Amino acid sequence: MQLIQERLHVLIGKKSHNSLCFINSVITVRQIAALIGKETQYTFFPMAVRAVYRENGILGFFQGFIPRLIGEMILTSAYYCSCRLVRLLIFGLGRRSTENMNILRVLLYYTLHNYTYPFELTGCVMAVHGANLIGATESNSFHNWYECQRYLSQNQQLIRGWRPFLRSHVQQIHLPKLKS
Repeated sequence: MQLIQERLHVLIGKKSHNSLCFINSVITVRQIAALIGKETQYTFFPMAVRAVYRENGILGFFQGFIPRLIGEMILTSAYYCSCRLVRLLIFGLGRRSTENMNILRVLLYYTLHNYTYPFELTGCVMAVHGANLIGATESNSFHNWYECQRYLSQNQQLIRGWRPFLRSHVQQIHLPKLKS
């Protein structure tokens, strides 16, 4: 019971920290989208904050938060459970080898992150939802994050950008049209 309470406190602490830092993530994604589209309303940080607030209100700073939160909670919970299980099954209750456990932790995190990356990608796409940007045309066509994730899944785009190898190719039809 002590372990569950400890992990729950870590999970709540990490997620509350993520929610406070998510505002920065939304602004950064919008600044990158503006840079790609050669637009200027998100050039400087204060301008970006004002533009997000003007376009979407206070909730604009949390666009795409729900899918990222779901992905992070699944990842964190599965990671802690997996580490605990591996520690018990492989190393037993005896002496623990920290070097081997560290390697296994990295491999576990990478493997589990493969399964939760679609939530992160959906959150990133939805971060520009409601923005007056050329790069936001795809995101603005969705009513909610679930529609976005379903669309990305149907077009086999849920792992785009995740790995330097085994990447899914982004077709020209999936990219928004840029103004010349």
